[in-house]
Amino acid sequence: MEVQPPSATSDQTSSLGAPLAIAARQALVFGATLATLLCLMIAIRGLLGAFRTPAATLILVLAAVGAEACATLYRFFWKVLHRSALRANAEMLRVILPTVAILCVGFALSTAGASTWAIGTVWIVIVTAELAWWIADSRISRTLHTARDGSLRPDRRNGRQPEDENLLADDDGELDARVVQQLTRFRDDGGMELISGVLRGEFAAGERTHNLHVAFCPPLDYEPQVIAHQLDGAPVIVKVAQVEEFGARIELQLTGKIDASEPPTIYFEVKPH
Repeated sequence: MEVQPPSATSDQTSSLGAPLAIAARQALVFGATLATLLCLMIAIRGLLGAFRTPAATLILVLAAVGAEACATLYRFFWKVLHRSALRANAEMLRVILPTVAILCVGFALSTAGASTWAIGTVWIVIVTAELAWWIADSRISRTLHTARDGSLRPDRRNGRQPEDENLLADDDGELDARVVQQLTRFRDDGGMELISGVLRGEFAAGERTHNLHVAFCPPLDYEPQVIAHQLDGAPVIVKVAQVEEFGARIELQLTGKIDASEPPTIYFEVKPH
């Protein structure tokens, strides 16, 4: 295994930056949860008739716009702090919390006595803004996924190799037969630590499923995503089964018979989502 040793300065920065990043994420989620509960409480009070005096249409519209602005800021800072919503629960917090809060604000602004025009305008603002965000977020996610997936598909059979694969293989561009795991940890132009590597899956006799474990040491200071696919060897289905800041597990499933002389070779990359 080839790993570029990080400097003492980078170790200190990572050790200090990781707790701060975790604290910032927790504070963001905690604050957003409190704001959502507050909006829910206001909505319930409004539905129970606590707000009897109807507000002017302009006030209601400005309140709706302000709520949407707060939701947009929350989503932006969530994206910055989390790099990506790799885990399902994190994605749910990013998507559902602000939407629930906005709906609560909409119900709260639909107070008893308000004109139909005012209520309709408020809901037009809310629905339009939410739909615009959902459509834009969906398109951006698909674009990024397609771009990253397309940029990480080396195929030795066609004579093409990834940009960083020369860091991972020997002088002839092939993985030495004695090597079962080889990776390189490097920094991109922005200073972000990335990992690229090649793994070899050695199946035991009668084994149909095999797990490859990769450790990230020191742990990464962001929530990583792992993209992996087969380069050569016996045909297998490659599945990224588990990803953490400190390592990953890649599952290989045989699709046919395996020849001991042709163990599958897997190429993988680790980067922020």
